[in-house]
Amino acid sequence: MVRVVIGCSVGAINSKLKTQNVLTVSALLTHRWLKPVLITVLLFLALWLLQRRMQPAGYQVEVNPLEHMSQQELVAALQLKPDGRFRDLDIAAIRERLEKQAWVERAQVQRIWPNRLKIHIWEQAPAAYWVDAEVVEVSPDAADALLFANGSEAQLVNEEGKMIRLKRNVNLPAGLPHLSGPEGSQKDVLKAYQDLRAIVERAGLQVRGLWVDKRGAWALLLDNNIVVYLGREAMLDRAQRFIDVAMVKLRTQLAKVKYVDMRYSNGFATGWRSDIPSGATGDTTSASTTDTDTSHATTTP
Repeated sequence: MVRVVIGCSVGAINSKLKTQNVLTVSALLTHRWLKPVLITVLLFLALWLLQRRMQPAGYQVEVNPLEHMSQQELVAALQLKPDGRFRDLDIAAIRERLEKQAWVERAQVQRIWPNRLKIHIWEQAPAAYWVDAEVVEVSPDAADALLFANGSEAQLVNEEGKMIRLKRNVNLPAGLPHLSGPEGSQKDVLKAYQDLRAIVERAGLQVRGLWVDKRGAWALLLDNNIVVYLGREAMLDRAQRFIDVAMVKLRTQLAKVKYVDMRYSNGFATGWRSDIPSGATGDTTSASTTDTDTSHATTTP
């Protein structure tokens, strides 16, 4: 069969056939590739717009119960915007801000869709207050200084001997002992406190404070307000001797005792509250010697 095209030359006919072939291929490509791609893009766009539309403006923040960190401190650390969107929260930044807080040892932050922010905080475990050795010297009158010399910043040590620094206007824990020593001695002083506490608790007493001066001389403050001087050597042995001997001999006069000096090889010296004039700080101002073996007391070199 011969197809006759009127009004066209052979060259025009060939050109027209080529154009028809190009249009046919283009239409085929559009049908096979472009349309599915466009449909997929439009579908994702529709889902994204739907998610944005359904996403609530607010979200719920869940935090585990905290013992030391207050709600005000928590809110200040989170820095959450009231009009902020849940999907825009910077989880890593929130965790970093939390772990910079003095009470926080470690924090975990999770985003749970559609609108829950779950936070778990591991708080520091404070073991004692800490006072710099430069503030306190070992003397009978140092007991009050030991308890109130923290200044505007409260310093504590945790159970690992690491420092915790807090402002005075925060919620400070009560009932902790007060420790003091040279810079960097927190772990050693904390260990000594734990050892001494085990000794005095057997006698029904509590350690209210413990400090060591730059020379390495230790002094112990008990909950009956008696200061016990332990010196620079055999600290634990002297503490045990205080419980076994001095406490027994002084049991009827403990309310009058200001300090007990255990820095003797075979005895101890006692400072009496009623005998110490106001403002006196010397060890021997009114010390009376009590021999543990009825012999005279001699100091250990």
